[in-house]
Amino acid sequence: MERYMIKGLLLALVMACVISLFASSSPDGLERVMINIFAQGHGDEHGEEKMEELCEGKEVITAPMPDYVIPQIADNEGNPTMLSASLAGLFGVLLVFGLITAVGKTLKKEVKNVRDK
Repeated sequence: MERYMIKGLLLALVMACVISLFASSSPDGLERVMINIFAQGHGDEHGEEKMEELCEGKEVITAPMPDYVIPQIADNEGNPTMLSASLAGLFGVLLVFGLITAVGKTLKKEVKNVRDK
């Protein structure tokens, strides 16, 4: 692997582990829209509770790292720890790096095969 790729990967890993500690616990954009829709449809400001009540157990896909933490790593009260958030960032970077590297190598082979013909 080229030197700049290793440096970039190390920088991304450090950033993911540190910056993930500052992630907001507030709902992201899509989740916020759903909460607003449920609040409007039920005529009150408790859209988040209504959404959770009506959608509980109806997930199509379960997220492997919901809310950008690893749920299995928690404190005694069940709350995610700083380690949980850092590891989620670390695994996310490694996953994306692995996928991009695999796609890049595949495309490089294809381009070489086309040039050789």
